[in-house]
Amino acid sequence: MFNLISRIFTNLSLLCLISTSWATADRFERADSGVITDRETTLQWLEGPDRAMSWLQSKEWIDGLGSDWRLPSQAELKKIFLKDSTRTGKYGDDLKIDGSFEREAAYNLWAEATTDGYATQYDFSRGRGKHAGQNIAGHFDRAVAVRGEDPTIVIPGDGRFIRNEKSGIIKDLQTGLQWLEGPEKPTSWEGAQEWLATLNDGWRTPTVEELKSLYLEESKRKGVHGDPLHIHRSFHMEKAYSLWSVGRTSNSAWMYDFSRGYAHWTEAWVVGTYDRAIAVRSKAAGAEERARTIQFFRHNAGNVKSEREGQLHLRGSVLQPEGVLEWDPEEFADYALKWLNYNDHPADNVRGCKSFMGKEMICYVKLSNDDWIYTGVFKLDDEEGIESVDLHF
Repeated sequence: MFNLISRIFTNLSLLCLISTSWATADRFERADSGVITDRETTLQWLEGPDRAMSWLQSKEWIDGLGSDWRLPSQAELKKIFLKDSTRTGKYGDDLKIDGSFEREAAYNLWAEATTDGYATQYDFSRGRGKHAGQNIAGHFDRAVAVRGEDPTIVIPGDGRFIRNEKSGIIKDLQTGLQWLEGPEKPTSWEGAQEWLATLNDGWRTPTVEELKSLYLEESKRKGVHGDPLHIHRSFHMEKAYSLWSVGRTSNSAWMYDFSRGYAHWTEAWVVGTYDRAIAVRSKAAGAEERARTIQFFRHNAGNVKSEREGQLHLRGSVLQPEGVLEWDPEEFADYALKWLNYNDHPADNVRGCKSFMGKEMICYVKLSNDDWIYTGVFKLDDEEGIESVDLHF
């Protein structure tokens, strides 16, 4: 009787193993080139060298592949983790990944980088994400490359936030607010106010409600030490678990905790390890600041008291600058003068330029055909070349 029961359980175990193998065999296909296609997600995978590799070495290997290969995200790696797999690796520990992936010691696969010299991994023995130093090459750390997009992975907040990598400005399309992260270092509320004082263009301290609007409860993102960080990945600071808000009393201020999702207050002089500064502005505030700036320029040019008031709109071919990422005011003045003359708008002088919101430069302009000093608002294209200019007088 005992032998009969044993045979039944053995057969059932074999049946489960065979059915699992059939299921994954139908899902993954390995080509002679080593490229593994996941039919479920449409992603393609390629294993790296079978040796211990750091994140930096992994990235160097992947960068040399070309053909759209990239480091995977933790979410993509999690999709190929097979919870019910009975596979074991080289040293007898669970290795819950399909047999199409042949590296027997690849328990940890590298994923995307964070900040401050750390990067993420996915552990295929325990089924969890984790962090490690980018220069660490652990005995079981391996590289894997991926290409394509998985339509089944939905990251909360995607499509809502747009980050300008040049300026660092993050636009929230849902609320209309614009955000700018402060220095990536522990910061007191007093330090946050000092940083904010260096900014122009309508930037201010956010309210608690504005910070709360950024909290994504359904987000699975982890910060640099593996704790939950419920904010969209457009915000790059991996240690910014608490962001400063408005003052509470003369010596205390509010902050919002993006790990646990609540507001609390502390003394304004406290420099917490995970406390950071952030600035916010609205479109309306930006428009008001723009109007004030133009009015200030016009006043200094001596035109504001004149009955002669209006605006000229000048367009022209984009005379692209060479290798410019961020404009120095004097360099932009020289470039603007060349642009005006290149496009048959003769000018004698451009000076006193000031950057505005990353997409405009405001300068004093002296045209050749009259004696007026204009306030020129130069609109920049995506390549930082001049697209047009409005001359206010």
